[in-house]
Amino acid sequence: MYSGTDLLIVLVCFVFALFSALILHEVAHGFVALKCGDPTAKFAGRLSLNPAKHLDPFGTIALLICGIGWAKPVPVNPYNFRNYKKASFLVSIAGITTNLILGFISSLLYFVFVNFVSGFAGEFFSTLFLYMMAINVMLAVFNFLPIPPLDGFNMIATFAKPNNRFVEFMRNNQLLMLIVLLVVADATGLLMLLRNTIISAFCGFWELIFAGSNALLPK
Repeated sequence: MYSGTDLLIVLVCFVFALFSALILHEVAHGFVALKCGDPTAKFAGRLSLNPAKHLDPFGTIALLICGIGWAKPVPVNPYNFRNYKKASFLVSIAGITTNLILGFISSLLYFVFVNFVSGFAGEFFSTLFLYMMAINVMLAVFNFLPIPPLDGFNMIATFAKPNNRFVEFMRNNQLLMLIVLLVVADATGLLMLLRNTIISAFCGFWELIFAGSNALLPK
C-alpha cells in the first residue's frame, strides 16, 4: 500500500512506537521494583533505554506477525520487597499502567496532529502517534491476560494461596498456553476488538473535550 517516502514514514514510526512501548513497559517494572526495595533490575541493567537489554526475539516476532507480543521479563527478587504483596502487585501492574498512559497521551497528540497540523509534520506525527496509541493499548490489553509470564498472571499469583491449582497449572504449561493464546487471538480478533474499543474511548474523549472547548470560545 505504501511506496517511497510514505513507506519510510510508516517504517520509522512503527519501529519507534514498538520499541518505545516495549522498553518503557519493562523499565516501569524495574523502576517500581527499585522503589519497593528491590534493585535486581537496576543491577541487571534493565533500567536502560537500550532496546538490546529488553527485546525478546520470540515476543517481537509474535508482535510483528500476530499483533501481540512481549519483551524479556524484568528480573525481580521479591525477598527484597518491604511489603511483598503490595510491591508484587505494583510491580506487576506498572507496565500495563505505563502503556495505558502512553496510549492515552498518544491519542491526544494523534488527535491534535490529525486535526490541526498539515503538511509533512502533520502526516509524520499523526502516523507516529497512531502507532504509539495502537501498540501501547494492545500491549496493555495483552499483558493483562492471566497467562504466565504476563502481568495479569503475576497479579493473580500475588494474592493466590500456596499450591493454587490454577496458578500451578499455568506455570507448568505456560509455553503451551501462550501458543494457544496467540492462535486464538489471531483467529478470533478478540484482543484487536478490545484494543479498538479502548482507542475509540480515548479518541471519543478528546473529541468531546475539544468540542466543548470550541463551544466556549468567544464568537
